[in-house]
Amino acid sequence: MNFMKTSSNEKKIKNQWFAKLVRMKRVPFIPAVPLAILTILVAAALFAPLIAPYSPLEGNLKDKLVPPRFWEGGKPEYFLGTDFLGRDVLSRLIYGARVSLSVAFLAIFVSGSFGTILGLVSGYAGGSVDNVLMRMTDVGMSMPMLLLAIVLVAVFGASYANIILVVVLVIWPKYARQVRGETLGVKEQEFVALARVSGCSHMRIVCRHILPNVIPTMLVVATLQVGWVIIMESSLSFLGVGIPIPTPAWGVMVAEARGLVASAWWIALFPGAAIMITVASLNLLGDWLRDRLDPKLRSI
Repeated sequence: MNFMKTSSNEKKIKNQWFAKLVRMKRVPFIPAVPLAILTILVAAALFAPLIAPYSPLEGNLKDKLVPPRFWEGGKPEYFLGTDFLGRDVLSRLIYGARVSLSVAFLAIFVSGSFGTILGLVSGYAGGSVDNVLMRMTDVGMSMPMLLLAIVLVAVFGASYANIILVVVLVIWPKYARQVRGETLGVKEQEFVALARVSGCSHMRIVCRHILPNVIPTMLVVATLQVGWVIIMESSLSFLGVGIPIPTPAWGVMVAEARGLVASAWWIALFPGAAIMITVASLNLLGDWLRDRLDPKLRSI
């Protein structure tokens, strides 16, 4: 009898733990670490003049190539060391967050808005309008990013506006394709048919009934694209066809340290780590948003 009571108690305990586990899975998971990292980066970008200890462009040649504070030979006033011109690496890293995030957000906003409009028009209108707009999208998707950047730099010179233009021209077709596919599915729903029967205009149907159903997907795509845009901007800046020197962009910082990796590793390590951590945080946040906003995944 005691043995039977013990086994029944163990079953009850297991069932209680299982119930707790199920309830825990129902609680929405929030990626606290990625959100904290992105919050710090956004705050650094917004308040860079107040946070940065030194100017990102002015240096002191007497203190060039000073190691980080925690490394042998470091100085207390330079927490992450200095570069080959005596500029504070931490200050340039903080201002680099402003450059990289502003390029990403502006490019995503412009390309996302343009691609969403074309996708809505293409998917809702159909027919010849859909064919023409999708052929334009195919042309946009075939544009080589590096060649386009080189041509723009050769004609207009390296600038902040050029890198945004390159990014917009490369990524807007992705939004147009995604929105078109979503629109084709939404416009066949019953509530859209009822809106047509009730006499709603095409503009009202698109803006009031179709667009709200497309926005969650666009938010997920935009979040995932931000990390890709930061990598693109850093890559183009590294190659010399992006943000011009001496602007404190992360890609520029890595490019300037190419010949100093063996003797001054900190100049390239910290901006490279900033790019990696930022992109990883954005991807984790994008995956979480996709799980929360995708109705197919939400119903499983």
